[in-house]
Amino acid sequence: MKKLLTRVYFGYYVVLTSFVMLAVRAGVGMQTLGFIIEPMQNEMKWSTTGITFSLTFQLIVAAVLAPYIGKRLDVFGARNILTTGLVANGVMLVLMAYVQQLWQLTLMIGLLGGISQACIGNSLVMPFISKWFHENRGTMMGIVSSGANLGAAILAPVVVLLMNSTDNWRSTWFLIGWLPIIISPFVYFILRKNSKTEKGSTDKLTSSAPLPLQKKSPEISFTVKETLKTPVFWLLIIAWNLADFVMKGALLNRIPFSLEMGYEITDAAGIVVVYGIMAIIGKIGAGWFSDRISPNMLAALLSLFQTSALIIFVYGANKTALYLAYSIISGLSSGGIIALMPIILAKYYGSKFQGAISGITNPLLLFAALGGPLSASVIQDITGSYKNGFILYMFLSVATVILFVFLKKPGYSGDNYKSEKV
Repeated sequence: MKKLLTRVYFGYYVVLTSFVMLAVRAGVGMQTLGFIIEPMQNEMKWSTTGITFSLTFQLIVAAVLAPYIGKRLDVFGARNILTTGLVANGVMLVLMAYVQQLWQLTLMIGLLGGISQACIGNSLVMPFISKWFHENRGTMMGIVSSGANLGAAILAPVVVLLMNSTDNWRSTWFLIGWLPIIISPFVYFILRKNSKTEKGSTDKLTSSAPLPLQKKSPEISFTVKETLKTPVFWLLIIAWNLADFVMKGALLNRIPFSLEMGYEITDAAGIVVVYGIMAIIGKIGAGWFSDRISPNMLAALLSLFQTSALIIFVYGANKTALYLAYSIISGLSSGGIIALMPIILAKYYGSKFQGAISGITNPLLLFAALGGPLSASVIQDITGSYKNGFILYMFLSVATVILFVFLKKPGYSGDNYKSEKV
């Protein structure tokens, strides 16, 4: 048994570790924060915009740190970075139990949360996975990405249970904060091996004599400078911003909008659970299909599904529409789109410099980071309803479909490039 475990390609241990880590991060993160934020907001008399700004500030801090951390990933590997991110995430949540002022909330979520997001967000974890796989890269990245939704599906009911049993949002913050701290030593131990990549590697599960990846299937990798020179990169950034704007905004505001429409909190919790399950299927499916068909057309199709889900969610008049829109259609489409973004980057520009390239993309997505979560909250503060915010998401989702259709893979020839159809 021990011999078999030592023969298993180390990349699969990396996949398992990253899967669990993302499950914990998302399970105590944005996908479940709505259950705690609402009672905290009611007790502290804070505005929706003020709380949302704290979450937006977190994304800004992460965007500033991402280029530096991405370069460290390419050079030194991921073990220390991932462990730091988990600890920062746990400390942030524990300290949230003691906040008394809105500026303290902004500091905790923004600073510690931003460090955590930069270290264990998709912009770091996905390039890490891409370095270990080539032939099955999309599938493996889809599997790892699905961990976030499994974590949300499992931990959302736990958060609701803690809120109901303690009737205290402070105790809930404190208790869930220990989960990422507890798993951080295990992540550090499992990734004790050089976690950048293996010079001799294979995608096969076991191999006594792995073949060098480059000899088996050569891969062209763009440098950061070469990547920034390709027009398709900037088209991808625009499409990514619009897609992320819609998904981040809808993700954060779907629970309060559901409650506004008259649904019970148990219904809202049900959305998170079923949405998470559907997103798992969407991410794994998108990863698998991306290894076989054009990823940009797949992203366009999923964005079209996302548009349909938003229409049903806003104009559906019953619980069936609620579950159909956000538990099934949006779960599948959002999960697939989230998984595809880093996959497209890796497939278009190679894995060698993915940490640095992905780090550069993070600050370029500030439009989504700032506008997505904040937009519907600001509209709600002004109009008293989230509805117009979700209508805005519909139109932006349509634009995303069009942009993905015209996205093309850049060809490579030395320091020059040309655009060619995938």
